[in-house]
Amino acid sequence: ESYHMNDDTYNQLKPYGIVARVFQGGNSAIDSVVIAGHSPDNFHSPTWCLPGQGWKISDPKRILVHTKTRGEVPFEYLSATDKNGRALLVAYTFHEPAGFYPSIGKLTMAMWYQEFITGKKQIGAFYRFLSQDPRMTLDDLTKFASEYLDEANKTSGGVF
Repeated sequence: ESYHMNDDTYNQLKPYGIVARVFQGGNSAIDSVVIAGHSPDNFHSPTWCLPGQGWKISDPKRILVHTKTRGEVPFEYLSATDKNGRALLVAYTFHEPAGFYPSIGKLTMAMWYQEFITGKKQIGAFYRFLSQDPRMTLDDLTKFASEYLDEANKTSGGVF
């Protein structure tokens, strides 16, 4: 199930594109967002936007998600409680051609460095996965993230 981000998101980030979808299977669902752009300014951390939407975040930590095609991918993981009191899981990472990064700061440095070395703006991406069921476990969410990144690698020819 695809959905369109609000106009404020597009106007503030000015991304190359945004793909937002909810994947459902059995009794669980995961809201995924991928944002693509040529500047670190096209991205932001959920630790900024979720509290701005009334969510409370807690327990941030770095985790490695094992993928078949990309090795160990660093993610930031946290718990987020929405306005209705539902505690949901969030995992996100940033990507540019040289690798994956768990923070916007590390992505920014990598994109600037690659632009300096190559003389070309780099395409970057932000991946965010948000559970829709409070019973979902971290293992469930990371399994989905792993499969998603492997499929994105395959269908994009390694770009995303």
